[in-house]
Amino acid sequence: MMSLQRHGYEKSSYFTGEKGFLFSGYDINKNSIHTGFSIKPIHAGWPNIPHGGIGMTAVIELVSHLHNGFLTYPFSAKYRFGGEKLTIGDDVDISVEQNGCEFLGKMLKSTGGHPYMTAAVSLAPALERAVCYDDIGALLSKDVINESSFVMPNFSGKIIFLPDEQCKHTIREFTFVEVPDRIMYMLSTIKKGAAGAMNRIAEDQVHPGVLITVLDETLGWAGFFSAWQGGVTVDLAVHFLEPVRPDDTIFTVGFCRDMYGSYARKIVLCAGGIFSGTRESPKPLVYAEGRWLTRPDYKEKMLKFLGSYLP
Repeated sequence: MMSLQRHGYEKSSYFTGEKGFLFSGYDINKNSIHTGFSIKPIHAGWPNIPHGGIGMTAVIELVSHLHNGFLTYPFSAKYRFGGEKLTIGDDVDISVEQNGCEFLGKMLKSTGGHPYMTAAVSLAPALERAVCYDDIGALLSKDVINESSFVMPNFSGKIIFLPDEQCKHTIREFTFVEVPDRIMYMLSTIKKGAAGAMNRIAEDQVHPGVLITVLDETLGWAGFFSAWQGGVTVDLAVHFLEPVRPDDTIFTVGFCRDMYGSYARKIVLCAGGIFSGTRESPKPLVYAEGRWLTRPDYKEKMLKFLGSYLP
């Protein structure tokens, strides 16, 4: 694998480098980039399973390297999981190919097989208005009937936060917000200064992979609580309108739009976003929507994790 190429802020990249959290170097040519790494315990989400944010962040990092070290806004990133399962200890290959403003990525075991994850990143997305945009705006504008807060372990702290900040962000606080018509959504505020503790893709921009990871958890947990069992990401589409700045005060929203399937294999459809400002005057920065597969065997894992933190 070739020595690491550097462009601007990549010189101190948390994800790429000699001691990179994801990979140390990559092979690159004009229209493609490839790397590999081993899934370690620090990459785990559920026990012995890599966090979905690992692959999604890796794709964004490679797109950035292939695109001369920066991303342009607005842009979209779409992911689909399936194929060969990955566990801690597996060696993986990950690659991205560029076709104009479109970047197609995949992550799979180094031994081959069906990709664990595929991705499509567009730096010139069609100007389409996702259905969830209006749904989220309507939710935030409704009167609040009741709300209650709780904390959960921060499963993705090593992806999200700078090394010196990780010990300060071991939990995340969520709030269940109930609005009329028996509708609930989950909200998590990232207070002023906390965004500055997050990993960056440029001096003045929080890394999009970090934000994708935050949304994956926020939306996923909204679905898990609605189905009352844990699960894994099936697919996720994220639409970036503007960068998140290190000095922003932001909050995330997630809600379950629908669910279908049997108790043994129930799919939850969730949507949400990242906003700056307040609930009363939100400024949308990122929207997301996706599906999660929930199963009864993950319920025990979910309760075990929550039982360590909830009173």
